[in-house]
Amino acid sequence: MELLGTIKSIGDLETIRQLKKKTVLIKTPGEYGQEIPVEFLNKNIDLVNNLKVGDEVTIAINLRSNEYKGKYYINVAGWKIINRV
Repeated sequence: MELLGTIKSIGDLETIRQLKKKTVLIKTPGEYGQEIPVEFLNKNIDLVNNLKVGDEVTIAINLRSNEYKGKYYINVAGWKIINRV
C-alpha cells in the first residue's frame, strides 16, 4: 500500500525494550484529509533522517494489527519512501 501526504511532524526516537521507532505524522490531501501516524521501526528509522516538516512524500506502508485483552489495535508501518516532491 502507499500513502501520499505532507509531513506535519516528526517524533523523537523512542526505545521500547529492543524496539526503536520514530513516528511521522502525515496529512493526506483533499477536503477531508486525515492525519495519519506512520511508524518507522528499527532499520527503517534511517529513512526518516532526511525528511522535514512540510515535505510531500509517498510512503510504502503495511497495516499491522494486534489484540490485547480483547481489544484490537492497528498500526501503520512505513518501510520505504517512494517519492519526495
